[in-house]
Amino acid sequence: MSSRLKNGPLSVLSPIALSTRMARLAALLLTGVILSACGTSEEVQSFKSVSLAGSVSLDGKPIEKGTIQFSPVDPSRGPVVQAEIKDGRYIAPTVPLGKTVATLNSMKETGKTFEIHGESKPEVVNLIPNQYRTGISLDVAENKSDCNFELKTKSGR
Repeated sequence: MSSRLKNGPLSVLSPIALSTRMARLAALLLTGVILSACGTSEEVQSFKSVSLAGSVSLDGKPIEKGTIQFSPVDPSRGPVVQAEIKDGRYIAPTVPLGKTVATLNSMKETGKTFEIHGESKPEVVNLIPNQYRTGISLDVAENKSDCNFELKTKSGR
């Protein structure tokens, strides 16, 4: 059976042919939306950024191990960037420009254990003092190799 019905000089699509074409069109549009959402690596890296590096210490002693996250206050400025803290130093090569919040994390085992559901787990504590756990505000404007975080156990950022 033909998908076209003849009605005089004009030919009209049958309901089956019309629904098939609509389904193909919808699939094509959906594919286009998905592909445009994926983007390219160039589009993902299109935000303006700088390199930050420095030291992280607590009461004058380097923090041996941890992480530092740089979160733009305005999310449209770029993604959250995380860097590893190792031996009191970090390097974050692509921190978005603008107002940013730096959040530090450093966990350490205490040597004690506790039980959960009959299983022994090591006790860990966060070395970052409470007054810094919500983040440290900074304005990122240029490459910096001395963006240091000198944390103190006592209050008084």
